[in-house]
Amino acid sequence: MNFRIILTLLLITVMLAACSPAAQTPTQAALPNPGSVSQDDNSQAVPSASDTQVAKESLIAVVAPTPTTQFIYPSLETQEITADTLKNLAEIKMLGDGRYRDVAASADGKWLAVASSLGVRLHSAVTLDESGFIRSSAPIARVVFSPNGSLLAVGGEDGMLRLHPLSEGKPIEGDVREIRAGYFPLLAVGFSPDGSQVAAGSLDRTINVWNTISGERTRSVSGFTLGISTLAFNADGSLLAGASVDGQTRVWRVRTGEVLGISGESDKKRLSASAYPIQLAFSVDGNLLLMLADGTLQKWDWQAKERRPQLLYTSAGGAAGAVFNSDGSQLIIADQVGTLLSVDTKSVMPVRQFNTGENILAVAPLPDGRSVALAVYPSTLLLADMETGTVSGAFARLPQGGKLVAGTFSPDGAWLATSHADGLVRIWDTQNYLQYLILQPQEQGVIRSLQFSPDGSRLYCGGSDIRGYDTTDLADVLRDASLTNSGPVTITPSPVLIIPSAGTVGSLGISPDGSLIAATWQLNNTARFYRLPGGEALASLTLWPDPAEIAVFSTDDGTLAVGAADHNVYTWSLQNLLGYSGEPTSGPAEDLLIRNEFPVLGLAFSPDGNQLAITGSYPQGRVVKTINGGLIYRLKGAKEQITAVTFAPATDLIASGDVNGRIRLYTANGEDPAFTLTGHAGAVNWLIFSPDGSQLVSGGEDGTFRIWGIPLTGTP
Repeated sequence: MNFRIILTLLLITVMLAACSPAAQTPTQAALPNPGSVSQDDNSQAVPSASDTQVAKESLIAVVAPTPTTQFIYPSLETQEITADTLKNLAEIKMLGDGRYRDVAASADGKWLAVASSLGVRLHSAVTLDESGFIRSSAPIARVVFSPNGSLLAVGGEDGMLRLHPLSEGKPIEGDVREIRAGYFPLLAVGFSPDGSQVAAGSLDRTINVWNTISGERTRSVSGFTLGISTLAFNADGSLLAGASVDGQTRVWRVRTGEVLGISGESDKKRLSASAYPIQLAFSVDGNLLLMLADGTLQKWDWQAKERRPQLLYTSAGGAAGAVFNSDGSQLIIADQVGTLLSVDTKSVMPVRQFNTGENILAVAPLPDGRSVALAVYPSTLLLADMETGTVSGAFARLPQGGKLVAGTFSPDGAWLATSHADGLVRIWDTQNYLQYLILQPQEQGVIRSLQFSPDGSRLYCGGSDIRGYDTTDLADVLRDASLTNSGPVTITPSPVLIIPSAGTVGSLGISPDGSLIAATWQLNNTARFYRLPGGEALASLTLWPDPAEIAVFSTDDGTLAVGAADHNVYTWSLQNLLGYSGEPTSGPAEDLLIRNEFPVLGLAFSPDGNQLAITGSYPQGRVVKTINGGLIYRLKGAKEQITAVTFAPATDLIASGDVNGRIRLYTANGEDPAFTLTGHAGAVNWLIFSPDGSQLVSGGEDGTFRIWGIPLTGTP
């Protein structure tokens, strides 16, 4: 027997002995209990100090992707694809931590809660170790601890208010109270001082109050013309203050719902878009303190029926986030340039300030009077010491970079390249997704399209222009990083090819023989293609009045399909495209496929090139014959726009993703999905199968990408 085969079998035996069964991903109808603690691959303990990286002159405990042994799967090519087969498809890896939205500290200063696009993460406020995770099917907008720390109020972007019981910073499974508080994001949530009531306000312009034990609604107040931005109870819980993005603030008596005071004029058109309160607090003397988004601190004597608040202080940098401490004696402001500012609300004088150099999203003071927790874009938790002006601790997961924009496998499946909203490209070793490189393209902005050349020797990135990078040394750099356990390695290679800008790249397609690259440009009605490897311009294809959205080549004979906002798909053969030479010219399409019901935003060829899947700004997709555009079947099941579509290699299996984060799998000629995958909170921006068909990778608006695979025979 060949030595390589023997070695491979031995490796499989060792890995199987170590692997644990992959949990089946629940469908929409079987979501996990929101109070349960997730045990996903990224929810690991913070590494010791020796394992941390130095970032921005602060010691940041970086939780890297953990190794897994569940990566040996039969290829989709080796088994019949049926609905029963697809039921074994499971999420085997999630990388990234979503995007943070809010942070809160418990009154005793022991625990922190961080709201994100994936759910709520609970941490020790001392060590920043993670104590628990509350998974959510919708992004979380606000988190608030009850005064005694036994409950966590979680306001979702789906309008649901959930009260999670806690014990020692961990969610207690089971008794989670779910309250339908509206159908819009809950941007304002707060407990009464005794914890017996909880209030929530959203874009529906109403604040509702519920009993925290019975869940019964006890009061509803309104009167604003736009959504609620913040709310606060007074010291004895008898009064409730609320503010709106229309700039108006009101005070009510909770027991009767009587309006006791109104401040500000309603600005329905938001002509002063930053002149609205983002934080409220009753002062010790009963006045109401207002922190506005423009950095203005005001005091309103509502008891004297004063309609116009008194200006106390203005933060020069505006206010990205602000919060009063528990007794209202200090206001912590995080401005829009990363400066932390502590203001004494009695003397209205700055007490301390320092610049963190971070993009701060939310801030929460701790009761020791000097420490504050910061949620930093996109998903880093920091502890800052206001006394010393230093960051004393941090917690982050890798990769960081905001939403996922594009992804592509190398031809041999050894690498996965992903681009993120931070403008960086990350190149992953797909053996276990533990090690990766950070490619820092120069002057390209956000990379909206990624493509490897057919031989894998180049990686093409489409941003403000098109650049090709030599991949020859990538394997060596990855290997060296793995051997030294150095963590992510940042590289800034010089491009071997630059194709000048015609705007911002929308998509790239490379012919199967590697001789051509086709590009569409955002808000541009022209598709252009260039000869490789030199990048010479061959032709500009302009036949439609609306923007060209996407260009893809089939893998069989190199048919080029271009989808446009005019509802049409245009095709050319590779042979004729190569006939263009010299100055760019407008070339005629060989075929205009049947007109669609929607602007075309997504295209994917079947492995044999005979079928073309078409999606766009419409809940249904179409699968048509490439030769004449004749409809074969529709892709049904989505209720909102389909945002991504792809075929599995060597099969008729199709995967689609939508704006709600759901991934649907269709077998041959099946109009209804055979199986639905859930997990993403927000749109699925791209979907790709690995070249051998054993993995499906999805990149999301929520800042994560997920790897889905079919478990080995015999695993659940």
